Amino acid sequence: MKNTINKNILSVTRRISAVLLILCMVLSQTACSGKSKKSGSEKVPGSSITPAMKAKDVTELSDNKSSDINLKGIFTKLDKNNYKMYFVDINTGTEYEVPYSGGTDIQSSYDKVIPASLMSVGGIYEVTCAKNGKATKIHGSKEAWSRTGVSDIVIDENSRKISIGSSNMVYESFTVVTSADERINIAQIVSQDELTIRGIGEKVYSISVDKGHGYIKFTGIDSFIGGYASVGSNQLYGITKDMLITAKEGTYSVSVRNGSLEGTKTVTVTKDAETTVDFEEYTTAPTKMGAVKFSVTPENAVMTIDGTEVDYSKPV
Repeated sequence: MKNTINKNILSVTRRISAVLLILCMVLSQTACSGKSKKSGSEKVPGSSITPAMKAKDVTELSDNKSSDINLKGIFTKLDKNNYKMYFVDINTGTEYEVPYSGGTDIQSSYDKVIPASLMSVGGIYEVTCAKNGKATKIHGSKEAWSRTGVSDIVIDENSRKISIGSSNMVYESFTVVTSADERINIAQIVSQDELTIRGIGEKVYSISVDKGHGYIKFTGIDSFIGGYASVGSNQLYGITKDMLITAKEGTYSVSVRNGSLEGTKTVTVTKDAETTVDFEEYTTAPTKMGAVKFSVTPENAVMTIDGTEVDYSKPV
């Protein structure tokens, strides 16, 4: 009887152990699954990089009513190897991938036939595609305007307003901003940059940085503090300690002056780089001082220098 009870207890224990083992495996898989899902959908803490949105297939614009697919968009990129172009729809801000071929009719806004390689990043184009998505026509928009050589731009990111002199315009959250054909944030633009701005009506849809900016660091200027520095013919700055200024890329004559003390050097500013210009060689030479100890006899003799009596009991 005792052996039977022991066998039954052993059997029950084994079953409970098996059930517990299975339960642990299920919980473990669920936990792992939960972790995988979270890590794939959430941004890693501390990371400043978020994945770029993938461009959509242009066939998604099809309404099944027309034989063509039409898009008015901002040209953002050319993939010559795969015969694809990318456009941001000015109505929705969605970026679309548009296949093209050697037979695609590509023209500027002046009705001039151009190769795909001469299309301007940031340009606004009217795109017509067949049902399969391949572009049949890509023409520069005749509604669009373009302003080149624009500087001293003021950007209000809160209201998305752009001011150029007395002109005020607005930009969209999806407005394409580029530098050397690479997308950048609009906050990276400074007043010294030289820009090309494109839009329709009062809306700005693209900004291209044609000439960017760098930085000039001044050293050896202690004797010039309180004076002023000039960069080129247009920029004037008060000189301060550890002075660093922003300047458009290019070559400039940089001058510093404080009273009668002045110096000039030539500086080349490179985009996004810091250039140091040193004026140590122009600093004021220190006044030279010295002292002479005289030994005079007789002891009470009167001594004069340049006609003035001096006390020679201590160094003169």
